[in-house]
This record gives sequence, C-alpha cells and structure tokens, in this order.
Amino acid sequence: MTANGNTISVYSISPSTSAATLAAWNSGALSYGNRTLGGTTLLPLDTATLTTLGGVGARTGQIWDPSNNMPRKISSTLGAEHKYDNGLVLGVRGEYTVFQNQQYFVDVNLGQRNADGTLATGAHYDNGYPTNVNLFTTASASRPGYAIIRGRRVDFTGFGDVYLSENNGTGSYKALTFTAARTSDTGFGFQSSVTFSQERDMNSNERITNGGISVTTNPADPGANLAPGDSDVKFRGVFTGYFPVIYGIQGALTFQYQSGLPYSAFATSNVNGDNLTNDYAPGYGGRNAYRQPAQKYFDLAFKRSWNITRTFQIEGGVQVFNVFNWANQTTSQTTAIGAAPANTPIASFGYIDTLDRNPREVQFSLRLKF
Repeated sequence: MTANGNTISVYSISPSTSAATLAAWNSGALSYGNRTLGGTTLLPLDTATLTTLGGVGARTGQIWDPSNNMPRKISSTLGAEHKYDNGLVLGVRGEYTVFQNQQYFVDVNLGQRNADGTLATGAHYDNGYPTNVNLFTTASASRPGYAIIRGRRVDFTGFGDVYLSENNGTGSYKALTFTAARTSDTGFGFQSSVTFSQERDMNSNERITNGGISVTTNPADPGANLAPGDSDVKFRGVFTGYFPVIYGIQGALTFQYQSGLPYSAFATSNVNGDNLTNDYAPGYGGRNAYRQPAQKYFDLAFKRSWNITRTFQIEGGVQVFNVFNWANQTTSQTTAIGAAPANTPIASFGYIDTLDRNPREVQFSLRLKF
C-alpha cells in the first residue's frame, strides 16, 4: 500500500485455522497462483481484495516514512588535568551528549476519546493526534481508517492497528567526572574516578539491551515519556589500588559502587484503550520513577613473576572476585496495579526478588613467558 510513492506500508494477517482463512491461503487471494505472475513476479494486493480477507481489525500494518533520518549522537567533552611533583594527578571532565532522531512506533489508526471518555468526532492522526488526551478506542467503527503523514493521506481501509515508525525522539546525557591517580617507584599507586550523571530520553530501546519499549505508551503525546533513561546512573565511583606485599608479590584491589537503574510501575490492564498492556500505572509517577538498589563490587588480585632464564619467565596469580560475597539484588516485580476496573494495587510491587548471580569466585592462573 502506497501513498504518492512516498510512504510504504507492509501488513500482516494473523494465522487462523478457520475454513475461510485456510481457503484464502490455499486457493484464494493469498494463494501462490493468485499472488504471482508467471510464477516469478509478486503481485500487489489492492484495497478491495484486502477488505475481503477477514473482519476489520484482524489485520495490522506497519509504515516507514522514507523521510526519516538515521539516529545520531552529538557529544562534547571538556576537561582539565594537573600533575603534581609527588606524582599525584587530579582531573575533572564534563560531558554533554544529545541523542537525535531516536526511533519509536505509534499506532496511527486509533479512535481518540475525550477526557470524559466520549469519542472525539472526526479525530485522526495528522502528524500527531488532535489532543494530548491519552485515551483511545480500538472499536472497528471508531477507527478513522486513514492518517495524514507529512501532509500525505494514507488509507487503512480494512485494517486494525497500524504502527508508524517515527524518528524524532530525543534524549540527552550529562556527566561530571572527577579523577585522581598516583604512581610511585615503590610499587604503590592508585586510580580513581567519581561520576555524577543524568540521562534523559523518550525511550531507550535503541541504545540499551536491558529493556526499552519501542511502541509509545502515549500515542497522543510521545514526548510525555521524556524521563530518566533506562541506563541512567546518577552516581558511579571506581577505585583501583596497587601495592607490594612480600617476596615480590604485587597486589591490586578494585572497588566499584553505582546507584541503581530506574524502572517503571506498570499496569496489568490496557489503561488508555490502545489495545496494548504497556501502560504505566496511573498515580505512580510515570516512566522510570523508581530505582533499583545500588550495586557494589570488591575484587582482589595477587601475582608474582619468576625469571628462570633471561628469556624464560613464569608468572603465577590468584584473583578473587566479589571478595565479600555481596548480593547485588534487584526487583522484577514492576506491575503496580491489577486488572481494570478494580485496579487493585499489587502488594508485591517493588519486592526485591532477583540476585545478579555473581557469587565469590577464586581464579588461579599460571603463565609461561618466553
């Protein structure tokens, strides 16, 4: 389905074992014989044929706008460092990053409702819905059946949910880092850093692997989801020390501490009526209003080398990870309220129930150098 050759959409039809659906695939409009010309050329499906393939709302579509730009990141960093006569080096560094053209998906074939729940007559997507009221309906008779995208009308006759890929999401990252380091000929030394940072975006699905929601939870106002990003760490500290022990043994320790990642309170039911259960729980602060517990790690390492000959050396070592066997725990209980209409608060919301599964480990090593 195209609109002036500028907007391209693809569609999918949910599989079914009904006689009508099977007939459509085996001998009807979707069969090999009717979808190809000469067995090699794929034929398009016209709107009239699409409307015969099941009930309205059974088909979903997805649209990509060729005018979308690729996501990009613009960063700037400014820092200063000073080295003292005793070997101490102190530094400070500031960073500011802007994320542009971040992708998200918005359903552009929803019937929009007013704040009082009544249907907004004639409402349709026109580079956004008429109001920022996050209330919708997926009733077939209430769907507009078309949308205006960059000034062009795209018809969705016979379709249910149609998702538009938008690339106008924004985000930012700000950080201030203090560093200190020192080395000496005696084998003592350290490196350390403390970072205060803030990350905000409309969604984080493109830049992280631990989550993110690609379909906006507010089709009426995607920008309303601007909040701390899914990877936002307010504070992070790292200290690494080096020191001699005895008999040529060199030791090292590393301590890391960081504040917890944010998470959102979700609702079990479809709160805004868009047929998705990805809504934030009303009254719980919106996106990423809560924080997981802080994380901390302490590791130790020792090594010693023996010169057997001028060209042959043996190096032995032992590493202890998570020396104190700290249990860095998080919660997977992010559902805050139950199904509508009761919307009963979930008692287990926020309960700590997940370990990072990184217990104390001891590793021995032996290296031959020649």
